[in-house]
Amino acid sequence: MRQKRDPQRNLQDLKPNWSRARQLAEIDRILDAHPELCDLVADDLAPYRAPQKLPSRAGAKGMTAEQVLRVAILKQLKQWAYRVLWDVIDDSERLRSFCRFGDRKIPMFNTLAENVKRIRVETWKAVNAVLLKEAKDHKIEKGRQVRIDTTGVESPIHHPTDSRLIWDCVRVITRLMVGCREAFPPVAWSFANHTRRAKRRAFKIANTRKVSVRTAAYRDLLKVGQQVLEDGRQVGSQLEHLTGLAWEDQTLAETLRGELDAVLALFPRILEQCRRRVIDGESVPAEEKVVSIFEPHTDILVKGQREPQFGHKICLTGGTSNLILDCILERGNPADSSLFVPALTNTRDVLGQIPERVATDGGFYSQANADEAQALGVQAVDFGGKRKNPLTQHVVSARIQRLLRRFRAGIEGVISATKRAYGLGRCTWRGWDGFQRYVWSAIVAWNLQVLARHRLG
Repeated sequence: MRQKRDPQRNLQDLKPNWSRARQLAEIDRILDAHPELCDLVADDLAPYRAPQKLPSRAGAKGMTAEQVLRVAILKQLKQWAYRVLWDVIDDSERLRSFCRFGDRKIPMFNTLAENVKRIRVETWKAVNAVLLKEAKDHKIEKGRQVRIDTTGVESPIHHPTDSRLIWDCVRVITRLMVGCREAFPPVAWSFANHTRRAKRRAFKIANTRKVSVRTAAYRDLLKVGQQVLEDGRQVGSQLEHLTGLAWEDQTLAETLRGELDAVLALFPRILEQCRRRVIDGESVPAEEKVVSIFEPHTDILVKGQREPQFGHKICLTGGTSNLILDCILERGNPADSSLFVPALTNTRDVLGQIPERVATDGGFYSQANADEAQALGVQAVDFGGKRKNPLTQHVVSARIQRLLRRFRAGIEGVISATKRAYGLGRCTWRGWDGFQRYVWSAIVAWNLQVLARHRLG
């Protein structure tokens, strides 16, 4: 006879056997074995105080360095938004224990985000170095054989178009000017609101195929943009000359002026690149383009026949254990060949030795790279598609060459996994500094997971 209900079991008696739970427990043991990691994070969380002032005893104690580090790692491992992360930690005894909250109240999601984003990129690099030393001490990663490849990480921006960029500038500058008028009503602010007109032109450009209609809409949008640019400069000048303000009003004026100046500095370049491309029919070089006013550090990455990416190129160095030994983040779109030697020297600095064998693809090949690798002490290197380089002919046997080519293919799987499951495909943090911190936090989460799997066998 079919049972109507199951008997109630005690949640404390449940001991999950699934691999994720065991890996999380192993990560917990790895972090416990290295209390020096908390010292690294504590330096980033320490607030600045003037030397003459004593630490205040007022207010909440805040999150500990250990809690912040574990919450940051958990977020990258699970790829949860901060609201979801806060809710899940609050509801899970296992995650409460992992993050060292116990039976205490979980800080709100915005507090979690604020603390996690205070960890500097140098701290993440130091944490990764500790993990690599742990792997080397336990003979998980010997560092004798490495593979190098590059990939692109996207910035948190929408797909850039000239019309959308102008529309973004118009609406942001107008919003800031309206904020000035509301904050300082006695001042006579002289500007017109052109947001509706700019929005209609941008939508018309996006939804019209006829070239003549699009060009006419672009001309009018450029005209509107130029007018808003002049109004914004005038308002910025008025903000600069405001006098006799209270401290709070002075701070607000400086904040509005800073935000306004940031957009006004980019707006002329956006108008010029649109005029050159649409009106004059020129081909604007990628390095001269602005693709976002919110993430102006974003670069245009073009590789072969693929669709262009908007973000930054990173160069990853991996070992036989699938650990990521090093990551180079570059501005612009440098050639892969320029990153080969820095990747080798960085690996030497982290592991204390130069790798004996190196596998990479043809994009890294140059005669100078081959000579430099040999001078550094690399015994065997394969540049993939370049079969007739001198180093391959004189150092690598046919058997070693085949092994290196098979070994190199494994880094494609590492890149794919970090992008799909660890957030390395698209950065969600703001600014160039936030971009670097996000990438390195994803790498640390990946290395912790790989290290835990190796230790579990």
